[in-house]
Amino acid sequence: MKKVIQIAADNKAYLCPTLATFERQRGDDKVEPYEAKAFENMVKFVGMAHKAGVKIVTGSHTTGKYVDFGWAYQREMELLVQAGMTPMEVIKASTIDNAEYFRTENRLGSIEVGKLADMILIDGDPSQNIKDMYNIDRVMLNGIWVPTADIQAQYQNK
Repeated sequence: MKKVIQIAADNKAYLCPTLATFERQRGDDKVEPYEAKAFENMVKFVGMAHKAGVKIVTGSHTTGKYVDFGWAYQREMELLVQAGMTPMEVIKASTIDNAEYFRTENRLGSIEVGKLADMILIDGDPSQNIKDMYNIDRVMLNGIWVPTADIQAQYQNK
């Protein structure tokens, strides 16, 4: 495993683990012990890869066993922190690193003149507490603020 991680780091590979998709927790009566152990190993592997210099990016999906529909991206961010990344590293993995992975960093991934104006405003400070990523206050798509009443109602119930 260490050799594989080192090869990935040396070759500047990206790892998109999609942990929320595979999450299985101990204590869940619908989860076998081997499933929970396998997930724990995945989290450990992601942490080892990150520590070795493998660039981690955040997977985009809408569902997960332990998260409401539409909130798997935020859950993925939490799990990356659990794997050993700092909240700020996870935010970077979810923005500019993702854009670099998809080779779209010239138009996405950071707030700069000339880039698409797609962004969210968060109520809180996710660089200190990644769970604040659930607190979406406003959404901008293509430079236009979109209604977020439904999003706000969902996170207020969390």
